[in-house]
Amino acid sequence: MSSSLPKVAIVVLNWNGRDDTIECLRSLEVLDYSNQRVIVVDNSSSDGSVGALRRNCDNVELIENSTNLGFAEGNNVGIRRALLTDPAYVLLLNNDTVCSSDFLSRMIDFMEGNRDVGLCNPVQYSYNDRETILAAGGTLNFVGQSSLNAQGLKDMKLGRPFETTYASGACLLIRGDLLRALGFLDGEMYFGAEDVDISLRFWIAGYRIVVVPDSIIFHKHSVSVSRMPNSWRVYFSVRSRIRMMIKNLQWRTNIVAIPVCIMLQLLSIAIDLCVRRDYTIASSRIRAIGWNFTCLRSTCVERINVQARRKNPDRRFLNLVDWRNSISVQK
Repeated sequence: MSSSLPKVAIVVLNWNGRDDTIECLRSLEVLDYSNQRVIVVDNSSSDGSVGALRRNCDNVELIENSTNLGFAEGNNVGIRRALLTDPAYVLLLNNDTVCSSDFLSRMIDFMEGNRDVGLCNPVQYSYNDRETILAAGGTLNFVGQSSLNAQGLKDMKLGRPFETTYASGACLLIRGDLLRALGFLDGEMYFGAEDVDISLRFWIAGYRIVVVPDSIIFHKHSVSVSRMPNSWRVYFSVRSRIRMMIKNLQWRTNIVAIPVCIMLQLLSIAIDLCVRRDYTIASSRIRAIGWNFTCLRSTCVERINVQARRKNPDRRFLNLVDWRNSISVQK
């Protein structure tokens, strides 16, 4: 393909995922889109990933973080490096994915023809069951509960491109100029809700989020996260979710959403303590809520910056279920 095509920088974050990352990079080697470069950010792995990547993956730029910066900030390291060459697009891709050869070109074609779209997603199918959809973007409701679109659908086809509340973080294609203007992933969201957060930021600023159904990847799903204790996952997911809501939703939404969210967490804490006798998980939820109170001032500063760009009200992008109208063909 001609170098006149828009330049794309692909960022792949690795943390102790040597074999998965190599398989992912192998699938990128056969893309039908030539004007792209791949940046791998290693988040201080201890499984020999760096040496294996150097031996097995040519034409890949490798960045080694001295510590594990988490998903959001680890990707931000790659984004900063990518933007040095002024790409038209930055693709954030999970290392536990395998990509179809035309997945990138199909998303680029769509984005080039739809300048009001700031960020887009492919459809994710299960790596182990390639007829089953894992995600086609996601939906967020008015009390901050998120869900993946079309999850578990089998032997079905999604037809036309459709709008979605947020683009699933396994694969995000983002315009480079908008990353500079609207900001990167939120580094305080070490894990969880970072994809929702950046998507809402784009919606608020007036840009649509769209899923492109004929762009397909296969996802092993949460391979790195599954290595972490459940208490760790609960702490960061609750912490990030509350921060995401405070930053992005209008006050008239949050006046209901935040109290309901906190009440649901308090109910979960009661169940953890009295029914499950799981004091570690209960403590994780309490600490996550406490973190948001402690960091409320800095979160509100971020909120001011986001809300200053608001062009779309919350009702424009919350509870978007357009994907249901895209189901067109049964195999």
